Amino acid sequence: MRKIVESSIKSLPTPLPIWLQSDQDLPVLTLPKSSEDLLLPTHQVLPACAIYEVLRKFSSEVRLSPFRLEDFMAALQSEEMTTLLAEVHVQLLKSMLREEDVQQTWFGPLDQKDSTYSVLNFADTLTWPEVMRIYMQSDPTFAPALSLLESCEYPFTTCDVRLNLLKILTDHFLCKTAVRQKFLSEGNIKYNDHCRVCHKVGDLLCCETCPAVYHLHCLDPPLEHVPNEDWQCPICTAQLCKGVTDCLSDVERSGFLCRQESLGYDRHGRKYCFIARRIFVEETGSREEIDGDEETIAVEDRKTWYYSSPHQFEQLLAALNKTDFEKALCQELYNLRPEILRQMALTIQLTNKNKGNNKSYLELDEEVAREASQTVVKVEKEEDGEADENLSVDAIKTEKEKIETDEVVEECGERSGTPTKSKSQSPLPADVIFKLGMEGRHKTYVNQYTSNPLALNKNQEAEERDRKRYLSHKFSITGCGEFKWLGSTFGNRTIMQQTVRSTLLQLHSQLPAIFMHPNWAGSMRKSWIQAVNQSVSPADLGRVLSILVACIRPVVFSSVWHESLGHIRLQRQT
Repeated sequence: MRKIVESSIKSLPTPLPIWLQSDQDLPVLTLPKSSEDLLLPTHQVLPACAIYEVLRKFSSEVRLSPFRLEDFMAALQSEEMTTLLAEVHVQLLKSMLREEDVQQTWFGPLDQKDSTYSVLNFADTLTWPEVMRIYMQSDPTFAPALSLLESCEYPFTTCDVRLNLLKILTDHFLCKTAVRQKFLSEGNIKYNDHCRVCHKVGDLLCCETCPAVYHLHCLDPPLEHVPNEDWQCPICTAQLCKGVTDCLSDVERSGFLCRQESLGYDRHGRKYCFIARRIFVEETGSREEIDGDEETIAVEDRKTWYYSSPHQFEQLLAALNKTDFEKALCQELYNLRPEILRQMALTIQLTNKNKGNNKSYLELDEEVAREASQTVVKVEKEEDGEADENLSVDAIKTEKEKIETDEVVEECGERSGTPTKSKSQSPLPADVIFKLGMEGRHKTYVNQYTSNPLALNKNQEAEERDRKRYLSHKFSITGCGEFKWLGSTFGNRTIMQQTVRSTLLQLHSQLPAIFMHPNWAGSMRKSWIQAVNQSVSPADLGRVLSILVACIRPVVFSSVWHESLGHIRLQRQT
């Protein structure tokens, strides 16, 4: 009897997706026109979303405060070095260096490790591209990323190069120990044992959204009693980002690291996902031609559609077959319809809040759709010659869905305490069509993990303190001797070149004359200053810095400086 049951189970056929059934004559499904409210072209949208989701879901491991997808795309397509773009690269680099410390990896002889530590651990928002290049030279697995860095003056390059490099960095990050530990502790928030402020134990107040704990008297302002409602710590409050932290799913909010699962597939095998308040549709690896043959599609040639507003979502639902081919997909979309409409209403609200006096793309798209629907209704009335006394069942349903959509938009605006149509002054010209991300938040991004000491727990802060204490034996890293750039470390290439030139001039002015070559005070100093002001390339700046070093007396330098001379590559030793 047991054998008969086993044989019957094995004989059950595997359900074959409808788009793979050769005997099915499927009608062509034409999707509505894709939205264009994102700043990147359509073929770059999904790669950017993949990188963004890694940074968002593992933000505490990367040590990045939340930011919106639109701001990330604005940073990617910007010609300048922005705060957000620099923080993403620097924190990814530091996360990989922390992994090297865990694995006890050395990058040179043990008696010269101080010089290599000085290269890797002193990376900042201006020097990180060179530090990243030196680090990647030590590992052959980074050869594709190294070729990208050396092919241009990174980060002043195209958006495609930035996307390819960030994809390689995030792929390597997902293999690190911190990510594996995150998966192992999935579903449970393991709270810290020590207060974030005083680093002592006792009766501690737990945050509802992160592992941080605090004494009531250590908070600013102090609390006398434990709050009755859910309480968020000062770091989580500072990291609240509208459109990100208020759009988490229930599974992710409960502590489970849910993977991004698709909503379903249509009759042509196109995959539907709900990411960053939008419905994304991705084409699969084959496309049926008119003659019936299938053409294999390369990944970079696959089409992508996305829908950002409630009326675009309703157009998508109207195009799908709810009773046959896309029955399961439509059922999932209708189950998530209230949440999808709520998050899309947030997108409209954020757009209206930041567009100022400019017209937004979503507004223009809705006006075009409304005019098209009115034209269709007018033509139908003229052809039928009937007055619209009785609406059809489909028209009533469409009208009901539109009313529900409008109610969700209004409710979202009332809940946030901000009118949906509120406007702010926009620095853009009046004739520019506004898209979310143009307001420039990527230039003023603040990472709490680098600006607020309370963002790190006791163990993390101890690691940073021990690292600085170890390096302080050889280098001056106190507040008095801390190196600072004279000028902005963000902006275009010209601004950053001027910052390096100004810093070099300030550095040489702080050196006493007794430490310099005897002939430095004469013509050498004037010619050197002239060479600094005329430097326009990294090679020119490196040349003038070498001249300055050569003119300083050798007794001024620490021995670690001479030990590091000649080491132009790091040698990985595990």
